[in-house]
Amino acid sequence: AACQRALAAYGGSAPSVVSVGVSLAVGGSQTLTMLYLSQNSLGVSYVSGVRVPSAQGIQAIADAASKAPALKRLGLAYNSIGATGGASIGTSFGTNKSLEELDISGNLIGHKGGRAVAEAMSLNAAFVSADLRHNSLDAETKQAVMQAAEKREGTFVPMRFLEL
Repeated sequence: AACQRALAAYGGSAPSVVSVGVSLAVGGSQTLTMLYLSQNSLGVSYVSGVRVPSAQGIQAIADAASKAPALKRLGLAYNSIGATGGASIGTSFGTNKSLEELDISGNLIGHKGGRAVAEAMSLNAAFVSADLRHNSLDAETKQAVMQAAEKREGTFVPMRFLEL
């Protein structure tokens, strides 16, 4: 049997990337440790040729990846996921026991998404690194992220998450 340990797909079309990511993550992959799907417009759809926000793609990836038992690194930078997508990612990984690193930089997740990620940082003991740059986090949300990192006392390496 083939052993897929990593998948990287940058700058593709959202429907095809979502299909590949979901099939690998949900397909019972016991070995997928890294999934990088940056710059794939996972937070948008096209309706009659017009680009509109949509949480379907990122929600499908979040749900699928949260069920991948070996997944340690997830890269979803610059996918236009917005606040709803950021909240989906945070909610999905709060109880995930394997995810160690998350990159959701450049997604404008704002207050709602930032709070969900801060909560995930508090709940998931495996979580050691997050990149939250360029996400329009307000001062209150930045403080919540800082407090979540501080509670980890030495186990959380806040790699690049405060260059906001």
